[in-house]
Amino acid sequence: MKKLYPAYLRFVVIGLFLCFFAGLPATLNAQISFTQSNLNFDGSGNVSSGVTSLMYGPDGRLYVAEYPGTIKILTIQRNGQNNYVVTSVESLSGVTDIVNHDDDGTMNSGQTQRETTGLTVTGTAANPIIYVTSSDFRIGAGFSNGDLDLDTNSGVITRLTWNGNSWDVVDIVRGLPRSEENHATNGLEFVNINGTDHLIVTNGGNTNGGAPSEKFAYVSEYALSAAILSVNLGALNGLGVNTDSNGRDYIYDIPTLDDPSRANVNGITDPDTPGYNGVDVNDPFGGNDGLNQAMVVPSGPVQVLSPGYRNAYDLVVTESGALYVTDNGANGGWGGFPVNEGGGSVTNDYDPAEPGSSSSSGGEQINNVDHLQLITTDLLNYSFGSFYGGHPNPIRANPNGAGLYTAPSQYGTVGAVFRTQIYDPNGSKPGSTTNPNIGLPANWPPVPIANGIEGDWRGPGISNPDGPDDNPTTTWGTNTNGIDEYTASNFAGAMQGDLLAGHNGGNIRRVELNANGTLQQLTANFLSGIGGDALGITCNSDGDNFPGTIWAGTLNGKIVVFEPQDFGSGTPPIIVQQIPDLDRSTNTVDEGFDLDNFFDDDNGTANLTYTVQLNTNPAIG
Repeated sequence: MKKLYPAYLRFVVIGLFLCFFAGLPATLNAQISFTQSNLNFDGSGNVSSGVTSLMYGPDGRLYVAEYPGTIKILTIQRNGQNNYVVTSVESLSGVTDIVNHDDDGTMNSGQTQRETTGLTVTGTAANPIIYVTSSDFRIGAGFSNGDLDLDTNSGVITRLTWNGNSWDVVDIVRGLPRSEENHATNGLEFVNINGTDHLIVTNGGNTNGGAPSEKFAYVSEYALSAAILSVNLGALNGLGVNTDSNGRDYIYDIPTLDDPSRANVNGITDPDTPGYNGVDVNDPFGGNDGLNQAMVVPSGPVQVLSPGYRNAYDLVVTESGALYVTDNGANGGWGGFPVNEGGGSVTNDYDPAEPGSSSSSGGEQINNVDHLQLITTDLLNYSFGSFYGGHPNPIRANPNGAGLYTAPSQYGTVGAVFRTQIYDPNGSKPGSTTNPNIGLPANWPPVPIANGIEGDWRGPGISNPDGPDDNPTTTWGTNTNGIDEYTASNFAGAMQGDLLAGHNGGNIRRVELNANGTLQQLTANFLSGIGGDALGITCNSDGDNFPGTIWAGTLNGKIVVFEPQDFGSGTPPIIVQQIPDLDRSTNTVDEGFDLDNFFDDDNGTANLTYTVQLNTNPAIG
């Protein structure tokens, strides 16, 4: 569990650390060297369906999320230098057992897999707890698939708890947004903030640049899409466990809009009628192009922690309490800015020119630049919702005026409607419509308070004519996704606090940071030869099994181990008792699906050696 401590304690730690090093020579050179090998399953199964996330649990086993939804728990033995062998595998189907739906809310029994892209493990060695994110497995839109009727409310967070004899499975949150392309509910971290347990969750956007577009099947952003979300586990635990008609245990279904095309459970469709609650049949499933999207509920357990991310697939909360996310930039030609982009008057109307997508509009243009974003250096004292990442969401920027564009056809805009009037069955509300085929849901809008800055597109590395420029920690090549912090004391502590991020080219990037959280140095190709899309990255601490090792899981079904040259010689960090004991981050599937940029089939070479000369002069940086 990640406990976040007050900032002054971290300053005490840093101060003592610097005092210790003051007595050392002015320049301390350390050699950073890793050997590489593929994890040997030795006949104990495989992860051939593709790894999207992995981390070691409190019981010393490696927990792995496979792309179609199976969770595998690996018991691993080290037989010598960089010789790691799987001795047993436990497979869990708690995620793949989720019943899938189409976008109108009806069940789809033909869909038996789940796009599973985030995993984190907490609890104790005797009773580990797994949290997993998943969504509809189908990928539409993009190059040619159009609208596949996948469930755009299919994002689910599932908790699996070992009770001593078996795994208790419960979906703790249901109804999160899922794009028609592959942007979904992704990476997550378990943290404790001021005594309350939270999950911090990345949720992808429905659009390329904030507006409906052909490549994203003309869907608008939803109230909870394109954001980093917080899930208050303390609040959820007070709600109790329910069981749905399919026998599935769940805790919280996010309330949704009252879809005018769907029957209500109690038969009451007019908000002026006593007993009206707006609950549709099969809620919360079936987003129906936004007509049934999940709402932002004031004081509810799910809130927007930081808005404005096109497709933030992973995040890391560092031991110092900083929060970083990896975000995939907009694709040129895949969709542009919202109508009236630049502030709080944006709308969800569709502009066939898709301005900003292929040519400049208003002095700026969509650019395909992925980046690392620092949200806060102090999550403990961060004001939720206060940092904007730069990807527009008209519904949050302009709740009462954004409207909703719906396009029912698989391809094209035949039958599409830009809805601006609220549906009222008896027409008693001024300005309403009695036609459900053109009306907004009766309980529109899904967001209670406008945040006008979310109407401004801010591209990394591009000047913004409408307001502040975007301020990424760094930009890097496309399809950089999974991320974790290196906290082990190997190499005399030279890598402690560095961030390591996986790239779809089969390499790992290293991010060295200044004390204020800004970039000191980026090594774009720190470790390589992985032989696949490195989605899952986890770094083992001094207190984990195999301390100092780095583990990468690939979409083409491999787990690669990087062992430090000084394996076994690491020592606990100075004043370790005052440094928060934090879990590692989790990792998620990458933007490669967007760009048709598939993994490398090269199997890699075992026992490669990577060496970096590092100057660790404490007076520098």
